[in-house]
Amino acid sequence: MNFFTEKKAKNINPSNSSDRE
Repeated sequence: MNFFTEKKAKNINPSNSSDRE
């Protein structure tokens, strides 16, 4: 369940995605 929440949080958090790139 933890991994699911983290994945969803990343999805709703575009900032995180930008940081990854």
